[in-house]
Amino acid sequence: MPDRFVLLDTETGGLDPEHNGIIELAAIALDAQLNVREGVPHYHRLFRPTDKHHVSEEALKVNKHYWVQDKKSEEYKSALPYTEAWADFMVWLTKYYSDPRWIILTGWNVSFDEAFLRYLHAYPNTPDASGNSAYVNQGWPFHYHKIDFLGVCRYLDLRAGRSRRTYKLEKMAEHYFGSISEFAMHTALGDSRMALQVLKRVENETSRANGVHAAGGTSQVAADANEQGHPGPNVPDGGAASSTREG
Repeated sequence: MPDRFVLLDTETGGLDPEHNGIIELAAIALDAQLNVREGVPHYHRLFRPTDKHHVSEEALKVNKHYWVQDKKSEEYKSALPYTEAWADFMVWLTKYYSDPRWIILTGWNVSFDEAFLRYLHAYPNTPDASGNSAYVNQGWPFHYHKIDFLGVCRYLDLRAGRSRRTYKLEKMAEHYFGSISEFAMHTALGDSRMALQVLKRVENETSRANGVHAAGGTSQVAADANEQGHPGPNVPDGGAASSTREG
């Protein structure tokens, strides 16, 4: 199934998926070898936080989304209301994926992003007969399998006998691409692209160290998941957020 994998990244208002929320969401469609699918536009949206969401100063120092503090700014006005965010994402997802139940989330420390996405999915967004906001359960659309690029890189390093001081995405990107990587990151779409490039670099580095071609590396992980996976039960309540995000 070529339409099975999606690379996901978020910029958030903090580390708590319940109280901070998603400010920016990006998704890139990947094929069975974890290459970008041709002809599929990336999903990239800004989401307007609600009054119930707290956006921390620490988060803003990283993602630079200071527009959330200025309701008169063009970015704030153009951002999607949080109540419309999930439906908008699902329009893209259902257009480019034949069966959402089979979609496997991928990304750098992807459990962090998954936890925020689950709260977005469950956010009250449909008025009931009384006019109150009520959540209509459409079901979690993703497969319970995930591919965490950070974990794959750790594994590849072990295979090659390498050790690193950190697996933060920005540090890995700086190692492979130098200071120019700073200009390509700290947006959800930029981080998604960089995560994929860092993964490829680590994979190629490991392949050279082990004297094998890169096609037997990470792409084989995706191929194996594609062959062995099955719809199975989608777990509705998993994916708790990490207390810190390594990447």
